[in-house]
Amino acid sequence: MRNSVRFDPFAEHTRLVDEVASAGASPPGEWMKLRKRFRAFLDMGGRAPMQHRLVDAVVTGSDADIVALRAAAHAEQLEQPKVVAAVRDAILQRMQEVYRPVATEQYGKVVDVFDSAANKFTAAAQVINPETPAAEMVGASDELRRNWLDADILARQLTTLIGPLHAAARLTGTVPESAGRDGGGKDAVLLPLVCDPGELHRRRVWEAWEAKGRCGRWSALVAHGVRLRGWPADQLEAFGPYRPAKPLEERYEPVALGISERHLVDPEDPSYQEPEPVKPRRALAR
Repeated sequence: MRNSVRFDPFAEHTRLVDEVASAGASPPGEWMKLRKRFRAFLDMGGRAPMQHRLVDAVVTGSDADIVALRAAAHAEQLEQPKVVAAVRDAILQRMQEVYRPVATEQYGKVVDVFDSAANKFTAAAQVINPETPAAEMVGASDELRRNWLDADILARQLTTLIGPLHAAARLTGTVPESAGRDGGGKDAVLLPLVCDPGELHRRRVWEAWEAKGRCGRWSALVAHGVRLRGWPADQLEAFGPYRPAKPLEERYEPVALGISERHLVDPEDPSYQEPEPVKPRRALAR
């Protein structure tokens, strides 16, 4: 759960927009102007203009209203945090209003970048297994070596793009930051955002997602038949986290009189059947 004391909506909004911009989807011009004006406003914080006017009036003996300037200088020092907070809140609200109408379009731009890299990686992985040991590539053809090398570069690009893709999706207001601990956490949101597991075995998909190796999860997902793609921009309203695989169940099957054999059952298997309810024991007749 987010710590409401430390969470800063303004910083989070600008961070998300900056992350989206890192993938080539720059924010609207008006949004940038708002940010620039707020930065200029913050730069005024240490200048204390009313205090300087008061000092100047006293030193030069001007006929300015010293009492009013003194009161304004005191207010300037005492109320500065409240004034900054008020301006900050107003700027944030306006930034969100400016960005909201283009959020889906911005997300679509990041999806295009991600899909381009995903398609290239998938094509390379179909030519050569990206996890092939380097020693086996020494005598390989130029085409195989080129695709093997490209797969590594593209896998790194896909990993880098996860952040901007998630940030752009969150800015649309339809994709959460996390599915929560019980719902699979952040990965339960990221997995369907970057690939389509379809009806494949859920546990195998999660194992592929967590795979380590030269190209990490990307080669494992492709090898398992998962299609790499960004969640379509025109289907954001239907987005939902990918739930975790259910825990394996421990069952015992009788193999001989008084002897049972332990085995594990996967609730995610198509052949899975619910365990039979335990029959209550009959009370012994007295």
